[in-house]
Amino acid sequence: LQPLTLPRFRLGLQSLGWTYPAAPGVREERIELLDKGVRGIYLHTAPQGEEDPPVLLFYYPGAFFGGSVEDNRGFIKRYTDRLKCDAFLADYSLCPEHPIEQAFRDGCRAYEWLLSRKAPEKIVVAGSSSGAGLGLRVLQLAAAPEDERRNFFSGSGPVPQPAGAALLGPFINYTVGPGVDEGNSLVTHQAFDNLVTERVYEFIQPQLAAVCGGEEGKRKTSPLFQDMQGLCPLLVSFSSHEVCADDCRALVAKAQQAGCEAEASERPFLCHAFQAFAAFMPEGAEEELRICEWIKRRGPAWGA
Repeated sequence: LQPLTLPRFRLGLQSLGWTYPAAPGVREERIELLDKGVRGIYLHTAPQGEEDPPVLLFYYPGAFFGGSVEDNRGFIKRYTDRLKCDAFLADYSLCPEHPIEQAFRDGCRAYEWLLSRKAPEKIVVAGSSSGAGLGLRVLQLAAAPEDERRNFFSGSGPVPQPAGAALLGPFINYTVGPGVDEGNSLVTHQAFDNLVTERVYEFIQPQLAAVCGGEEGKRKTSPLFQDMQGLCPLLVSFSSHEVCADDCRALVAKAQQAGCEAEASERPFLCHAFQAFAAFMPEGAEEELRICEWIKRRGPAWGA
């Protein structure tokens, strides 16, 4: 296997857009509010005539180094078709051009903007891999004290939690590396995770210190090690044999200890982000249905 470069890595992530092309006929609203730090694509996918439909706020995957809202439109429409809702695919700043903290800030501004259009009970946050980690961090910062929150949200005052959050294989621990937690599945499962291989790890891991503000900033940046108090209900979907398995289990346990309603959906013998293979993998299709059924139980706006 050839070593990865940034162009190769970003090219590979475009395959999601080739697998799930954007559906024709969907009204897309491009959001470019540069003064507010909000960018993305709003998909008007709810049934015609429905007033004030619920919205899925989606943060795309790519280990913070790649991915795009454009290449995730077709994928997320699978969920909106099942849920009869709209979707807002939030864009965010990528590494190495920007630090991960800027992605967190962009994610917070996207949620803040969506709250100006929708009641919190009509919003469910969703994300895959790094996007799921970003979504979790947005929830944590929304629940954080004002002195921390104001560094990420533009407004003042409390920020409500959404109806729930579906986190697909969240990448939430940036501390693992040579001499640090080498027994973590981020290291030990590379040999049989056919998405996050040794080459992917070797490309991402050495760059994390720089984008986290130094080695000492890795733990402070990692959502796994932040406060879980006051979060909305969480669904953590992952495979027992993917690289993020250990940290997904740790997230569920820590959230439950903090009093959060957190549920794990764990499947064996699958790779990281297997949910993205729902079009041709039965386990992925089954998990997609399971995730949507969980979202439908988030309240009357979602069909509960």
